[in-house]
Amino acid sequence: MEMNKLVVFVVFVLASVSEAQVRSPEYWASLPVAKELKLRFISPLEVGEVYTDAELETLAKTIPSETGWGRTIWWLNQNDYVLIPTPSKPRSVSEMRGLPGGDAEDRTTFGWLAVKRNPFKGSLGKPWEKQVPLLSEKNERVPNAAEVFYVLLKYNKVRGEKLMSGKCVNTSTETESFEKEGRKRRRTVVCFWSDQEPLVYSSDLKEDLRVGVATAGKR
Repeated sequence: MEMNKLVVFVVFVLASVSEAQVRSPEYWASLPVAKELKLRFISPLEVGEVYTDAELETLAKTIPSETGWGRTIWWLNQNDYVLIPTPSKPRSVSEMRGLPGGDAEDRTTFGWLAVKRNPFKGSLGKPWEKQVPLLSEKNERVPNAAEVFYVLLKYNKVRGEKLMSGKCVNTSTETESFEKEGRKRRRTVVCFWSDQEPLVYSSDLKEDLRVGVATAGKR
């Protein structure tokens, strides 16, 4: 049974850190969350994004810590999460692919993003309305397509591992189309097959044995 009802995600502000510290790989490697999650933690200096000193300080102050977040660090590890910083500016799937992003597209938001490495246990093949209740209402949420795409893309680039390889996950993102039968809403699914970047598509299937649900820790 997954331990998914044990912790409430609350951000605690740490003591101030210097500019020299946040630009040091040794600083990030020395943090309790880095030691606990090991390769499942990606620091701001590894992720391949550009951050100002002020943004790095914000990330340093809001990262899970030993005192305020000690239980959270354990929970992330036990439940097989990865922890990764997101871009300083919101970014859609289209923008991550180097294309113009539409106003209606879901985007990432700046901060720390914790996502499970695999579809939620027991969610594969279930319809959407039966997948969501599997998550802990207090601690977990379904991430949007941009968040899942970002984590899968970055983790593969930095760690050389395709998370959710051969599997697909439903996200919170929906698209709308107009067909002969009228207006239709489709859920956005993200997969990682043998390609160099994740596959994103829209599906109206009620049940699909290949598709589980993506899971993120609440901020």
